Amino acid sequence: MFIEAMILGLVISFLRGGRMDNIEYLNIKGWYLIIIGVVLQLVSVFLTKYSFAIYIQLIGIIFVLIVVVLNIKLRGFWLMLFGGMLNFLAVILNGYKMPVNPIIIENNKLSSFMDMIIDGEIINYISTSVGGWSAMLGKIMMTPQWYPFPKMLSVGDIVISIGIIWFIYGETKRKNYRKESKMVQYTYKSRI
Repeated sequence: MFIEAMILGLVISFLRGGRMDNIEYLNIKGWYLIIIGVVLQLVSVFLTKYSFAIYIQLIGIIFVLIVVVLNIKLRGFWLMLFGGMLNFLAVILNGYKMPVNPIIIENNKLSSFMDMIIDGEIINYISTSVGGWSAMLGKIMMTPQWYPFPKMLSVGDIVISIGIIWFIYGETKRKNYRKESKMVQYTYKSRI
């Protein structure tokens, strides 16, 4: 969903006359931690047979949240932090697993994925149809049937996506990026 949010942010920026060349001047502190965090979360999916995989996923989430905190002054990052904290809270309150409501996945392209969650084959998710506010923070929504890439969504995911769109749109609308001059400048030094 986050890649789609980036693309949507760029499309909105383009349609609203944003400066696309501003993208190359972005300065996100600790950006490499995002890559490490995402890699750790992907690695945890492949290590589902081991109980420590849950902690690898948790560390990955923390790395991404650290980057968001480091860049909190940038437009949209406070929304990303809020959404990230909602997801983090959902994981912490449900035994380090993201709760998934099985009812939303019935008769959908992800039904086999849900079967794997129920059977315990995917350890970083837990099936919960029980109410309660911690379950409501989990994956309680689905992308529409017509959407080519089916995804489960949480409230936190939606808030993060809005933050990403706002960040990209805001950065392309900025007019105060200073570009370094590409002109050759000569300085004259007197030998006297």
